[in-house]
Amino acid sequence: METSPTESEKAIEVNSRLKQNEQTSTSNATERQPVGEEVSILAEKLKSTSYYQIRSAIYRHLAVKDEAWKQLSPEEQLKIERLLP
Repeated sequence: METSPTESEKAIEVNSRLKQNEQTSTSNATERQPVGEEVSILAEKLKSTSYYQIRSAIYRHLAVKDEAWKQLSPEEQLKIERLLP
């Protein structure tokens, strides 16, 4: 008799898959472009006015988000901080 996974087991599995996808996405992005270029791309995308575009860009370029953040002006950083929860 096979029992169905508990909610906790399901959550652990989903979190594990998300972490694997994040690592794959980050490593793929890094392999495609030099880091400096990726930082510049993310910095430009962070200037978007759309919450979803900003979140998506951060996710795709997770490995360089801190460097990209440093390239933004204080005004741009404040605008993004207001958009993101």
